[in-house]
Amino acid sequence: MTSYEARFTATKSVCEAFGNYPITKLKRIANALRIPTVGSLIRCIRKEGFYGCTDDSPLYEIQINRATVSAILEDVNGCLTLYEVAKSYGTSAANYYTSLNSDADVTLAYISSKLPPDYDIADFLDELERRSERKPVKTPYAIEGYSYEGIPSSILVLTWIMLLLTGKKSGLSSSYFDLMADWHVFNPFIDTLDNIAALWKMPLKDLIVTMEHGKLELLPSHDCHAADNSKSALLKRLISKAGFADMKSFIASFPQERRASIRHLLKFEEKRLQTSTLLSLLEPFELKLSDIVE
Repeated sequence: MTSYEARFTATKSVCEAFGNYPITKLKRIANALRIPTVGSLIRCIRKEGFYGCTDDSPLYEIQINRATVSAILEDVNGCLTLYEVAKSYGTSAANYYTSLNSDADVTLAYISSKLPPDYDIADFLDELERRSERKPVKTPYAIEGYSYEGIPSSILVLTWIMLLLTGKKSGLSSSYFDLMADWHVFNPFIDTLDNIAALWKMPLKDLIVTMEHGKLELLPSHDCHAADNSKSALLKRLISKAGFADMKSFIASFPQERRASIRHLLKFEEKRLQTSTLLSLLEPFELKLSDIVE
């Protein structure tokens, strides 16, 4: 089980930040964090950050039926008919009935706009999941202990949540967030990972250390010392930590078919270094990323 503690000050409400997102996407985000329901995901969000933990429940996607949404809205509004719901919120009955046949995804804003002021939207979302069609999804293969596959996607998901709730600009390519819910790891360049750490006001070392433990803490740090985590510095530390005196002996320790690519990597220091590339070099020596990042 992994617990999450991501500290930030939210300047937007849940509905302001996530209103335009379909419930099906929010469910995939919950799956990526291994949080059981969309309602549970919403409950993890507080004014001072995001706090929650993973769950061993089976992962599944949901298919939202608009008629089901409307039936729950009737219940929570104490209405006997859909017409009464439409009338309560100043909506044309004809438009309301037409919306039931729409193929468009149901968004959080659509639901929140038709809830009584004191009704907990997380409770609504839990009831919606209970009544919705479910499609099991394959649980990502989890390696026991340290993973050399990449950076946990949960870091990216929590960064996305923080950015939406605070209104901050990431400076990162949107492509990083497009598929964040589809993979259990992602593979940024090291300098991009450093930029993600900076968004949390953390040294890169602290970000790396927290991802290697059972508690993912994304917290501002007072110890923002300058560190050289350039490609050349990381590779020099790797060679030293692996127990080699020079580059030549380090390269010679790898199988023949890998030596040319490693020699090329070490030769061209100006080229950016991807995390998975660095992790693949660490794996034979059972080193962690935190062993060489400062």
